[in-house]
Amino acid sequence: MRKTLMIVESVVAALVVLVCVGLGGQVAAWLGAELPSWAQVAVVLVGMFGGYGVGRALVRRYYRIA
Repeated sequence: MRKTLMIVESVVAALVVLVCVGLGGQVAAWLGAELPSWAQVAVVLVGMFGGYGVGRALVRRYYRIA
């Protein structure tokens, strides 16, 4: 039972991070819509990395990981 709970928690943590990455990329794409294509790619990548950081921070806070 404990191992099953650990697996479920890991999957949920990964989904939280992926959702934050997706939202960060979408918000960045929306904000950078008027930029040239090369700048849009850069802005979306920065947004995705930011989303990754936010998602990772949420997971670390929830699971109390140091």
